[in-house]
Amino acid sequence: MEDAYNELDSVKAELEKLKAEFQIKTELSESLKKAHNEQLLKFEEAKQWIEKQSEELKAKCEEIAEGRQLSEKLESCLQEKELSLRHLGSLNEKLKADFDLRLKTLEGERRDLVFALDEVTTRNKELEKDVCVGKEQIEGLKSLSLVTKKEFLEAERMSHGAKELRRRDKVIVELEEEKTNVHDQLKWKKEQFKHLEEAHKRLQDQFQESKEDWEREKSVLIEETCLLEKSLDSQTRIVESLQTRLEMCNNALAREESKRKSLEVQVSEFESRFENACAQFQEEKVENQGLTVQRDEEIAELRSKLGMNEILAKEMEVKAVHLEQENRELMASLKELQEAQIRNGGGVSTAKLSNKLRRLEQAHGNCSAKLKEKESELLSRIEKIKGDVNSYKSELKGKEEEIKKLQMELKSSRSTIQLLNEEISLTLAIFKSELSEAYSTIYSVKDEMELFNNEKEEKILMLTAQLETSFSALDIARLELEEERKKVESLTKRVKSFELTKQQQLLGEEELKKCKNLLDEDIGSRLNFKSNFRWKVSSTMVNSTFPML
Repeated sequence: MEDAYNELDSVKAELEKLKAEFQIKTELSESLKKAHNEQLLKFEEAKQWIEKQSEELKAKCEEIAEGRQLSEKLESCLQEKELSLRHLGSLNEKLKADFDLRLKTLEGERRDLVFALDEVTTRNKELEKDVCVGKEQIEGLKSLSLVTKKEFLEAERMSHGAKELRRRDKVIVELEEEKTNVHDQLKWKKEQFKHLEEAHKRLQDQFQESKEDWEREKSVLIEETCLLEKSLDSQTRIVESLQTRLEMCNNALAREESKRKSLEVQVSEFESRFENACAQFQEEKVENQGLTVQRDEEIAELRSKLGMNEILAKEMEVKAVHLEQENRELMASLKELQEAQIRNGGGVSTAKLSNKLRRLEQAHGNCSAKLKEKESELLSRIEKIKGDVNSYKSELKGKEEEIKKLQMELKSSRSTIQLLNEEISLTLAIFKSELSEAYSTIYSVKDEMELFNNEKEEKILMLTAQLETSFSALDIARLELEEERKKVESLTKRVKSFELTKQQQLLGEEELKKCKNLLDEDIGSRLNFKSNFRWKVSSTMVNSTFPML
């Protein structure tokens, strides 16, 4: 009986130990769950942080793309400015070429005009000489006409032929009319020559004034072209400096792009690592969930077994109580038997008691064997649970080490990402400052170009207005020159007509010579007639005297 009590006490102690170990294991499982949940939260926080970093990287990549677009826009604007500058240079060169051609044409026209004026002056001098010669000839003709008049008067006095006198009178009248006409023409030509001299002086004055104006405009245009060339040189220098700055910006952008690509590669590697870690974590999570499910199932089995053991223990306690009662009854019966033996010394009760004792011993032996079997089963299960717990602890340690490694990698990746963010922020700040400087310079260049273009347009408008005025003046001068040419042509025609008149005068002189010859012949004939008449008169006088004698 004492052995049974001792075994029951040992079973109770083992049950209490098992309960304590079960509580410890439950606490460990709860702590593992808490640690697992904390690690899940940390992983989620790390995942969110990495997503934020990836979003920031995407935003920075977008900013870099915007900066690239801005740089491309700046390059396109600079190319447009270069094209406009080239176009302005070509226009300036065209204007220079047109101006040079116009100057050459105007110089050629001026030379032609000078040559025409020289020809006109030479012709005028020749005409003056011809007029002087004509005057001398007219004076000679006047003297000849006076002489011829006198001779004709004498001839009229001396002549008796009416027809010859009438003819001679007609010739004299015609000569006088021609003389008056020639005199009138000479007066008219003198007046025209005076007008032509005045117009020639005016043209010379206008030509000198236009020449001075053209020289002034030429000097002004040369100064303006020099200023435009200087401004173009300054603008080209500014554009070259902007191109160098843009090249520096492009190089910085290329470097930033290479860094960004390397960062993207690193981020992709980190993302792949993180995805692998997440996949491993999910796999381990699934395994842990399966293990937790198995552990929960095993715990449920253990709980059910513990319940069964408790039920068995209660049954054993009940059986022990019954056995104690039976022992008490047996003790009482033994006491009664002893008393009865003492009293009666019967043998039937002893046989019954011996049978009961044997039954009790058999039951006690069966109970002890069952308890030993159950203890062995419980010990084997406890060892299995301890092995599982140890394996779980080793797995948890490995996972904790992996988590620590992942945390270290996350810290290193955070530090690298922070450094990269700082570098990107610095580069973006530098790039923004350079872009702002480039924008400011470009806006200043735009303003300067606009001012330069406005000044150029104003100057071009002024030059075009001056050119138009000069062209109008040239057109007026051309018209005047054409008029003068027409006048000169008319003068040449008149000179030709005067030459014709000269020829007519020469013909008249020849006719006068012929008339002189005729007059001389008439005079000779008259003298002969007079001499004959005198001779006849003298002969008649002699004849008249001789018959009287």
